[in-house]
Amino acid sequence: MFDWLFPNWSNPAALTALVVSKVLLNAALTAFVAESTRATSRSALLTAGLTVASTILFVSVLRGGAGITASYVEFLAQAVLLAVAGRAVYSTPSLRRRVAVPVFLGAISLALVVIPVYGEATVAP
Repeated sequence: MFDWLFPNWSNPAALTALVVSKVLLNAALTAFVAESTRATSRSALLTAGLTVASTILFVSVLRGGAGITASYVEFLAQAVLLAVAGRAVYSTPSLRRRVAVPVFLGAISLALVVIPVYGEATVAP
């Protein structure tokens, strides 16, 4: 069903689930940053831009259109997004922090899972 999106992979449905999970977690972190600061703050705009850039680079690397350098740039964008979101969530005590912390930990876990996927996408083919 998702062969058109990731044609070179043996299980494109699992890869699509990974991409969707990463996008949803990054969007949730962006929403937490926008709520913790202001929707038009530099932090909120930065995390929104990083979410979009990360998604584009992630899909491009997995499709084979970008190389290992793009995977490094995407990983750096993800690290900056996590740092900005972590700072915003930590500095604003609220009840929503209880929801933001598991999302943040899920995004970190997913970032670690992506490392071997990048290896498969850029080095192994």
